[in-house]
Amino acid sequence: QAHVANIGWMGSVYDGKLAGTTGRNLSMEALKLSLSDGLDGSIEAKAHVSNVGWEKKWSNSVGSTGKSQAIEAIRIRLKGAAASKYDVVYRVHSANIGWSSWKKSGKKAGTTGYGLPVQAIQIKLVKK
Repeated sequence: QAHVANIGWMGSVYDGKLAGTTGRNLSMEALKLSLSDGLDGSIEAKAHVSNVGWEKKWSNSVGSTGKSQAIEAIRIRLKGAAASKYDVVYRVHSANIGWSSWKKSGKKAGTTGYGLPVQAIQIKLVKK
């Protein structure tokens, strides 16, 4: 579930569907992650946030609301039994760049040091 500037929290999506927006020049400011029922384990992320840098802790909720601080990059990983059966793959749509390549299991998607906000993300699990 993505929180987007000028919109707020958007509906939950799953299985690689787009969270956030493209073509509207709106920054993603926060993201909530959860695994589908029946999967044992957790999904967590760290975000690189404008004017903050990398968040210190891994969490299932990253970024912030009400501060106008965009997520610029993200790293996502699985924990527990789900991590032994699946890889998490994801890509982001960044301002002035478009879609990144697909990243896997903790690799950085997005940019740091350029002030380019993430506008959308796609996340899915793939069997190992």
